[in-house]
Amino acid sequence: MTMRKSGNPCLINWKDDLLEYAQLDYQLNRDLLRQESTDGAEYLVGLENLRFEQAKLEALDTILGGLAKPASFLEQVEELGSFAAATKKDFD
Repeated sequence: MTMRKSGNPCLINWKDDLLEYAQLDYQLNRDLLRQESTDGAEYLVGLENLRFEQAKLEALDTILGGLAKPASFLEQVEELGSFAAATKKDFD
């Protein structure tokens, strides 16, 4: 089927229009996929940071748990004796 040059401009340039649409669609999809992959990477970095912070908090909880336990009477007497000896030594 042949067309005359004086034909409808919409029908004559359809290949150019289709090519332009395809290029635009390709670029938009590429940008969208690139953004999604960037968002995914940022999410994974954030998730890893949360795991690290959780590990730090668990370690801190363990340390503070040990400090929160009251010392036994014997430990208190020993600490008091050490303090008294250090104080006596400083004054002598």
